[in-house]
Amino acid sequence: MVKIYDLESFPNFFLATFKDVNKEIWYRFEISERKNESNKLKQFLLQDKLKLIGFNSINYDYPLLHNTILSNNINWTAEKINSESQNIINAEYSAIWDNKIKVPQLDLFKIWHYDNKNKSCSLKWLEFAMRMENVEDLPYHFTKVLTYEEMDHVIAYCDNDLLATEMFFNKSIKHIKIRDFYSKKENLNLINASETKMAKEIFGKYLSKEMGIETKELKKLRTIRSRVELKNVMFDYIQFNDSINVQTLNKFKNFTKTEYNELKFSTQYKNVKREYGEGGLHSFGKPGVYETDDSYLIVDVDASFYPFITFKNNLHPRHIPEKVFNELYEGFYQERKKYPKTDPINYVLKILLNSSYGLSKDKYAFLYDVAWQLSVVINGQLILTLLTERIFEKISKGL
Repeated sequence: MVKIYDLESFPNFFLATFKDVNKEIWYRFEISERKNESNKLKQFLLQDKLKLIGFNSINYDYPLLHNTILSNNINWTAEKINSESQNIINAEYSAIWDNKIKVPQLDLFKIWHYDNKNKSCSLKWLEFAMRMENVEDLPYHFTKVLTYEEMDHVIAYCDNDLLATEMFFNKSIKHIKIRDFYSKKENLNLINASETKMAKEIFGKYLSKEMGIETKELKKLRTIRSRVELKNVMFDYIQFNDSINVQTLNKFKNFTKTEYNELKFSTQYKNVKREYGEGGLHSFGKPGVYETDDSYLIVDVDASFYPFITFKNNLHPRHIPEKVFNELYEGFYQERKKYPKTDPINYVLKILLNSSYGLSKDKYAFLYDVAWQLSVVINGQLILTLLTERIFEKISKGL
């Protein structure tokens, strides 16, 4: 019994609308001066095997139901529910703990990591992106006392939002199946996890086991550094012949990273402008259409570059033993090679490998160590630079 749902709350009107997935079967429950269906709504929510799909439901819709309709036998009015709605909106943390949830939730907002301020996206924007015929913003402020006509308008508006959520759900099936598969495989609750959280939970499970500590203890670990001299994290084997590349190497060696500065510079190498920095190397050639022909072959290589740099050079966060860390890290890499890219296992292992590197600069993550992060990203740029230099040397010799 899977239903998509959405709630609307005003001082004199509360609406809970549910829709069967991919079926034109609707369930609407209203609490207002013209009707009070709170008991019917509670009975509906307590149905056996009911599962709910929402958009930002973990932080708003479900807590509102949990704290009101599902909480006790109080005669809930629209005004009381609206008051609790404002409490939830203003709360720093509103989600209900997983072990307290009475109706299982699937939150598309969480899965796509739209709770990250850098990726934030509203349902309205999704409606526009999905080219829905009706993209409408509710014209009534949540403090407005509605007329009956306006209540009916809100019902139609809520119906449209459910159709949008359903459409987005159908576009998310692959990602939902992956989370369901790995939740069962790893015995972890990953159904609402972002890709980064999946990496945290799965890597954390295996790391804590290998280190012989509880997962909650692992999650407290960090390596905090006030400064990192880049010369101390660079590989000795990176040496250049080209004078431009030698200058690039020296710029990195002479830089000290702190919380308040950032290294970024550009160079011109042959006919390509290169942008170096703490986020990686970006090269800009002449604009145009480039195609493979009898003389030139274009090759796109995706080989988990950053993880490979890590375990081939024995890098690791300082607070995690190198052998433990890299045996696991390389193990994930080797495991991924067993599966085609179309296999969901391959996809999750790719996430695990790449997101783990991303956690190196997340001060809230147990892999946090800026020295490890900089060692990977700086040496990665220089390795690519070295590769191009060696290619040009071979070409110049006619080889």
